[in-house]
Amino acid sequence: MTSESDPFRPAPPLTAADVAAASGCLHRWYLDCHGAPGARRPDHGPDREEETFKRHCVAWLSDVQEPAWSDGEEGRLETLKLLASGPAWIYRGLLVREEMTGRPDLLQRVEERSALGPFSYAPAKLSRRIGPPSRADLRELQFHALLLEPTLGRLPTRAWIYGPDGAATEIDLRTSWGSFASLIEDLRRIRRGELMTEGYRCPPCRRCPWTDSCRKVWTQLSHVCLLPGMDRADVAAFRDRGYASWTAIATSTPERLSLRLGLSLDRARLLWLHAKAFQSGRALAIERAPFPQDLPVHFYMPEFRNGRCSLHGVLRVFRGEVRIRQFLASSPALEGAAWHAFLDDLARDPRAIVFSWSDRVAASVEALWKRHGGNPDGWRRLTRDRRSLHRFLREQAILPLSDYALRDVASFFSFKWSRASASLRPAVPSSWEPDESVPQLDATRALLDLNREQIAAMKSVYFGLQRLQEFGLTG
Repeated sequence: MTSESDPFRPAPPLTAADVAAASGCLHRWYLDCHGAPGARRPDHGPDREEETFKRHCVAWLSDVQEPAWSDGEEGRLETLKLLASGPAWIYRGLLVREEMTGRPDLLQRVEERSALGPFSYAPAKLSRRIGPPSRADLRELQFHALLLEPTLGRLPTRAWIYGPDGAATEIDLRTSWGSFASLIEDLRRIRRGELMTEGYRCPPCRRCPWTDSCRKVWTQLSHVCLLPGMDRADVAAFRDRGYASWTAIATSTPERLSLRLGLSLDRARLLWLHAKAFQSGRALAIERAPFPQDLPVHFYMPEFRNGRCSLHGVLRVFRGEVRIRQFLASSPALEGAAWHAFLDDLARDPRAIVFSWSDRVAASVEALWKRHGGNPDGWRRLTRDRRSLHRFLREQAILPLSDYALRDVASFFSFKWSRASASLRPAVPSSWEPDESVPQLDATRALLDLNREQIAAMKSVYFGLQRLQEFGLTG
């Protein structure tokens, strides 16, 4: 099969990753099939840390088998042989059905009759993320169930997700199966060139290889999706009412926007201010937030991997003096010692203000406290006196940015990121998980360097905001 836009270019097979991505944005699949290949960011191959994590997980399983061949027809036949032999687990088997192919993390044997005999199989996913399953997780598992159906003679109705702590979450694959089937049909139609799509900015854009291509189009159009807080439903409603661009919003008024778009006046004013910031290319101060006076300020960035913490980085500023300390756990067994040392150090500043970048850190540090305890004064500093620098920023300034990620915000305030951290997701391996291609000392050094850069970036944002408030410097 070939792409409609290029009859000599083979259309790619549909994979679980494509289906998971399409649950948030169909346009990525359209570009994979029909976009100009040169506009796609290069694929750097499999995530080494992800693969190491999964290998570590399956090492604890008994009766687990892996196909001797991983790709092509040999891999498919080897997987079929393993399915027929009935091991308890099959790791990274290759499933193929028509123009679809999948490599589920695990196929789990279940005691149900199927075409294989008195047993059957269900797909399972190994996840480094703690929390409820996402829609993308559900779609990925449903896709693997669809690939299993011809071999089993029936469609699996159950699946499992195993978290970094070993906890299992059972998934009912019948949940929204109708919309999943519609999604698969849409992807097939896109592949055949029968359905065109339009891309809008959304959270998965930061990891999408086509982001640069889409952003170029949005910038040329001054597309309304570039404004922060816009979702797919907003874009359609705004376009239908004559606000397809942020320039149209900037030339309107909050009152008119509220009336024509059915928004609260507060939200209409916020969108209007964002559009005005885009128009001027400068920051807009919206409120004078108090900056702590004559108090030590700590900028805190922990490094959590697979639910565990390998590093606590702190940059302390007080009366013009700057100090960086990093508390490294060189192995999982030392996680508690690093945590205790960090809390002890924090307790030495009884009046300190602590900034993390966001509040997402709260649940993870709470888990550390439950596991290891520690200095109660340091814990009070980290909970009662901790603030989100991201929220602090949003409360007092509007920046001409679509995304308020630390990288984007710090760059606006003239922070110079190193070349090593130029990518959106720096490929820093974990020093806890040996990798023959990366010496442990180098992995640790890279982790420390990245952490130092992140807390220095937070300091740059904080004092950039202070200059904006005091002197009206707007970039």
